[in-house]
Amino acid sequence: MINNAPVSVSAMFSTIAPATIKISPKTFAEVGQYKMRVEIFDYQPYSSFAYFDVKVINAAPLFLYKEIMQNKRLHFNNTYEYILPPYADPEGN
Repeated sequence: MINNAPVSVSAMFSTIAPATIKISPKTFAEVGQYKMRVEIFDYQPYSSFAYFDVKVINAAPLFLYKEIMQNKRLHFNNTYEYILPPYADPEGN
């Protein structure tokens, strides 16, 4: 509801609060481009609507800086521990 007028949206992963639309995609299946239509009406014969686009993306994790990752030669039955440089995941998962 916006100022006591009902509001509808078309994406299954969105919720409505007064004057707010919260968009919360949770799965890879929701990646894509969406045209959102917000419609307001007051139960009279006319309504008003607006469109906006939402692009849901999935970004890969990335290393925070480029270190030279050196090749190693390892003899059979030996162990070598390689420490990876720091990384970040934009989605936090």
